Amino acid sequence: MESTYKAVVTDLKTPSLKENHLEPLQEGEVRIKVHAAPVNPSDYYFAVGLYGDRTLFKSQTEMGMGFEGAGEIVEVGAGVDASNIGKVVAFLENCHSHSYTGTWR
Repeated sequence: MESTYKAVVTDLKTPSLKENHLEPLQEGEVRIKVHAAPVNPSDYYFAVGLYGDRTLFKSQTEMGMGFEGAGEIVEVGAGVDASNIGKVVAFLENCHSHSYTGTWR
C-alpha cells in the first residue's frame, strides 16, 4: 500500500496539489482509494472564507477542497469487518474530523 496521497489544498487564497503522508487508521475507520471526487466552485468559496464557517475545520491556515467522492475500500481499522475491503462506496466528508477535507485523500 502507498504511504502518501495527494490532495488539492488551498492556503485560503490559491489551490495547489500537495502530497501528504497517510495516517494510521483509528478504530472504526476505513481507507478509501478515491476514483472520483469533484471540486465545485462552492468548495473553493468555502476554503477561502467566502461561504460557510471555516472555524469548523481543525486547520485555519490551509484546507483540502471537495466534500464528496466515490472509490473503493482498501483498508479497514480495528472493529471494521475485513469483508468490506474491495467494496465500492460513495462518501461525504465530515468537516469536523480532518484538517483536510476531501483528501481524496
